[in-house]
Parts: sequence; structure tokens; C-alpha cells
Amino acid sequence: MINGNLSHQYQCGRKLDPEVNKKFEEYCNEFLLIKDKELDESRGILEGILKDLRDKKIAPGEAEQKFAELENLQDQPEVKKFKKAIKDYAEKQKNEKVQEKLKIYQDFIESLVDKGAGKVSKELVPSFVNGEPKNEMDLNEASIRFQMFAGLDPIGPKEIVSKIKFEELKNRFAEKDVNQEEKVIEHFTNLTYSKNLINKENLSDVKKAMLRALKKVETLLP
Repeated sequence: MINGNLSHQYQCGRKLDPEVNKKFEEYCNEFLLIKDKELDESRGILEGILKDLRDKKIAPGEAEQKFAELENLQDQPEVKKFKKAIKDYAEKQKNEKVQEKLKIYQDFIESLVDKGAGKVSKELVPSFVNGEPKNEMDLNEASIRFQMFAGLDPIGPKEIVSKIKFEELKNRFAEKDVNQEEKVIEHFTNLTYSKNLINKENLSDVKKAMLRALKKVETLLP
């Protein structure tokens, strides 16, 4: 009821006292200008927070704390912008970790193809390879099997490719409920303990094919 009276008085004031109404509007405009200035300042601070987050100068938790202190932005579109930045940061961190892990496997594959399993640095051998395979393989055979596992048309000596394709075709009908993660470990174990070298004539092509195969199975890598 009080609010209604005030509203009524204000409406009457608009009709009866233009000077008072003008002053009131001036105060409102001044108040809004102050608020706009404060919002602009907070938005500038927010941009600094987001830049520090992108540059990894602050962690997401610290960024969230700093953003929470900007109370006048909590009901503004900047909330959505900030949440997206936090999400993008987490996704970027995840991708970077995946790429770092993949780089280790890439170094292993390149060293394996270039030097042979016997000369691969122990630091490059995947930690999950903790025992010798049931049957030792030639590096050509191990690489062809790995390429096929990744779904590629394998590169290698034609006679070995033909033989393995036939074997894999038979196994595909015989095997049931194959654990893909276990198969990855099996293939890397075969590669780690493989014998001999890749023919120099095919070295570059095999290496490229192996790296493509690695990329195909990256989601299965421990």
C-alpha cells in the first residue's frame, strides 16, 4: 500500500512539478552512469582474469574465486562467458595431456622402426609392457599386425601381409568378446620384443603407417 502511495505521489509529481521530475531523472541518469562505469571496470578485471587463466598464471579455482568477487557481474551475460572459459580451459588441459602421452608413444614407434627393438631406449618402452610375448615376432610381422588392428591396409612385405591377412580373417570369426585394451598391450609387447629391422626401402612408409595406426588407437592407450 505504501508503495502504491509513493507511486501515486510520483505520478502526481510528474504532472504537478516538472522541476522535481527533472531533478529525479538527472539523479537516475547519474546513478546509471555510475553503475555502467562500475560494470565496465568489472568487465575489464574479468578480461584480466581470463587472460591469466589462458596463460596458466592462475588455476581455475583461483579464477572462480576472483570472479565471485565481481558481484555486479553475477547477473550479467559475463557469467556464461566465464563458465565457457573454465570449460574450454579444462578441455585444453585434457587435450594437452593426451598429446603429451601420444608423443611418448610416437617416439617409441619412430625409434623402433629406425633402430630396431633391441636399441630402443628403456625410457621409451611403455610401462605396461611387463613381460615377454608368447611368441617372438619379426618386426615386419609385428608392425603389420598392429596396422591391421588399427584398421589400416598394412604396409610391409607382400608375402607376410598376405599370410597375416588370412590368419586375421580366420581369427576374426573364431574370437569373441575381444578386449581391445588388452589387444593394444599385446601388440606393443610384440613390437617391444620383435626381431630384425624394417627393410630400408620401406622404412619411411612403414614408419608413417605405424604412426597413423597409433593415432587410430590412441583412445585405447593406457
